[in-house]
Amino acid sequence: MIRRAFTVTEFVATFVLALMVLGLSQAMLGCGGGGGGSRSSSEDNVAKARAGKIVQMMANFSPGNSDYYPGLRRGGNEDKSDMIPHTGQYGVKGKSGFDPAYRIAVLLRHNYIAPEDVLSPGDAAVTAASLKGTNPGEVTAKNFSFAVLELSSGKGRNAEWKVTTSSKAAVVSDRNLGQDADAGAKSVATSPWEGVVAFNDVHVMFEKSPVLANTKYGSQGPEVATDNLFKTDDDGKGADAMMTYKSPNDGGVNQNP
Repeated sequence: MIRRAFTVTEFVATFVLALMVLGLSQAMLGCGGGGGGSRSSSEDNVAKARAGKIVQMMANFSPGNSDYYPGLRRGGNEDKSDMIPHTGQYGVKGKSGFDPAYRIAVLLRHNYIAPEDVLSPGDAAVTAASLKGTNPGEVTAKNFSFAVLELSSGKGRNAEWKVTTSSKAAVVSDRNLGQDADAGAKSVATSPWEGVVAFNDVHVMFEKSPVLANTKYGSQGPEVATDNLFKTDDDGKGADAMMTYKSPNDGGVNQNP
């Protein structure tokens, strides 16, 4: 049998084919060059649309709530209304408006959003809240994908949990699934953290890092040049971004489900 060597053309064609197969394998496994993300670009667009919708629906809710988003009432005080789940109604077991699940439940109860609107594509850790089955209507951290702005008494960021149309105040984002706010931060999209961030003027960005530039919370708050979404400032005034996902009712205040 006569053996012949590969020609240059055949070698190049084989090499290109191998690259195509490798790229297809990575796509099927959801691990491209961006750090191992589980969302495609089209899924990122869905996540952006849903994060933006949450902010828009909170704004739609606010006129009947002294212009505040769910969780706060007149004067920026914590809403402690009864939100116990009832037949045909969403709710939570606690009465703390600072609880992220409480705020999501308010939007669900009043039909501003549907259960799937708070789920991020590719997030296998959560399922849509349901009015059927076990604990019907109950909303917990297992029923939504997005982190929301941390609220607490006397904190400057409470001033942005209302309609201000600020382009510098992040209020909703992909949550942090990592063990810390810095190098260990990761999201549904990728590790290290990359994800969607929705601002108070309802514009939404896909950010490559949890550290944002030039944020500002409240008209009296300072502009923060470098602001980590998952780490609060050291002076205790809360005049910076701090996204939260779990509450004490869900077993802790960390970001993990």
